[in-house]
Amino acid sequence: MMSEYSHNEYRLRVHTTPGVGDFMYPLNVAYMLALKHRIHIITQFYWPHDKDHLHHFEDPETIVERLDYSKRFFMRNDIVSVRHTFKEYEKPNRLKQQRLYPTNNLRNIVGKLDRPQRNNCQWLFNENYSYVHKNKIVIWRPLFNAETVRNWKSVVTNDMWEEVIDFLKQRYHVIELTYRTPIREAMFHCATCTLAIGYDGMWHYHAKNYYRPMIIASRSGITKTHTPHAMRFSEFTHNNTNFVEQIKKLEVPCEEYGGLTLLEHCKAKADRHRWNFLKWYYANR
Repeated sequence: MMSEYSHNEYRLRVHTTPGVGDFMYPLNVAYMLALKHRIHIITQFYWPHDKDHLHHFEDPETIVERLDYSKRFFMRNDIVSVRHTFKEYEKPNRLKQQRLYPTNNLRNIVGKLDRPQRNNCQWLFNENYSYVHKNKIVIWRPLFNAETVRNWKSVVTNDMWEEVIDFLKQRYHVIELTYRTPIREAMFHCATCTLAIGYDGMWHYHAKNYYRPMIIASRSGITKTHTPHAMRFSEFTHNNTNFVEQIKKLEVPCEEYGGLTLLEHCKAKADRHRWNFLKWYYANR
């Protein structure tokens, strides 16, 4: 209960970007630290623009609206608060070098938080949806982004994405999310899909917080830090088959997965990580 938590003003100051994952990550960090140390944390987001700013004129909602809506779904919602500082062109000095900067009293408890760690950025959404659409696969790719993604996030070409989507549409109900998908719609599909496939970005943190089975097109170790329950590109291409060929084996039993299909393996991995998180969560309540 909230009354059990320290009411000292512990603040986690956040350097912001237009990315959805870049507000989900600090929120997950704040929730884990608040539960672990039994304190209430205020996440203070510094924005270089006003509250109504649209990153692109075609965006359906602001990044602040997306953050505030997502925040409602966090389990144990009340142990972390959110505050916004707008038109903050001169951020606190430390925020110019690192994304998260705790106030001194919080840093004395939790340390510097100068780099992502797998054991401090996991959390869970309230499971408000009681069903999963067994035939629904959610996909997001960089094609429609407002800005070009970094090279390490583009290991799968758009032609390969097209081939994967065309193949999956023959067997599944495929929902493609983009940067401009409204937050309510994106969260609903992430929560109720049987599998999510995407690059390391955009909606991966929302699918992660529902612990949906997930395949991320990435070879980077940072993907393993942020989404440890997901299958990475490098994990199932060690036999030199490409991304498209592996996706086409989604329902083919495979020796490397102990006789499971790739889809079954993804589900088993997601369930295992979800169970491990819940064990930690209930041990620290």
